[in-house]
Amino acid sequence: MTRLRRTLAYFGFAAPAASIGLVFLATLVDPKYSWATRSLSSMGESTGLGLLALGSSNQLAWLLFNGGLFAGGILGLPFVALLWMDARNTLERVGAGWFGFALVCMSGVGVAFLESDAAAAPFDQFHFLFAVLLFFSIAIAPWIHGSGMALADDKRAGVLTMWLANLYAVQWVVWIILEAMVFTGDGDTWTYFAVPEFVGALALGGWAIWLATRKLRGF
Repeated sequence: MTRLRRTLAYFGFAAPAASIGLVFLATLVDPKYSWATRSLSSMGESTGLGLLALGSSNQLAWLLFNGGLFAGGILGLPFVALLWMDARNTLERVGAGWFGFALVCMSGVGVAFLESDAAAAPFDQFHFLFAVLLFFSIAIAPWIHGSGMALADDKRAGVLTMWLANLYAVQWVVWIILEAMVFTGDGDTWTYFAVPEFVGALALGGWAIWLATRKLRGF
C-alpha cells in the first residue's frame, strides 16, 4: 500500500471520530437536550454573537454539533477518493460517489443549521433537504457499494454491507411507528427522532471505520 493510499485510509477514521465524537459531546453539554423529546438538529442555540463566542452551554452545544457535522463531512471526502480509486467495478464506484454525496449533505446540515432568527441562519431553508438526502443516502450508498463488493467476489463483506443498510432503514420504520403509537401517542413523528438519527451516524461512521481497516490490512 502506497503512502498516499495509507494516508487517505486514515481519513476513514478521522471523519467518524470528528462527527460522532463532537455530536455526542454536544448532547452532554446542551442543558435542554433529551433523547426522548428532541431531534439532533435542535441541539443548542446560537447566541448570534459569532462562531467563537462561547457565551453559554447552549452556544457551545450548537458549535459542537454543527461543527462536528461540517468537519466530519469534509474529513471523509479524502477517504471517499480512496474508495473511488480502488473501486473494482461500476457499482463500487457509484457507491463511493454516493458516500461522498452523503458526506456533502452532512456538512450541509451543519451549515444550514436551524435558527428562529432568519437573519442569523440564511441557509436554514435547505436544512430539511440536506437532512433527508443524508438519511436516505446512509441506506443507499452502502447498499450499492455492497452490491459491487459482492460482484467483485467479496461476497461476505458485500452481504454484510447490504444488511447494514437494510437494518438501518428498518430501524427508522420501527422508530416512527413507536413514536406515533407508543412514545407520544399524538402521531407526531417529525420532531422526536434523535435516536434513529444517531443510529444513522453510527452506521455510517462504523462502516467507514470498517472499510478503512480493510484498506490498511490489504483487503
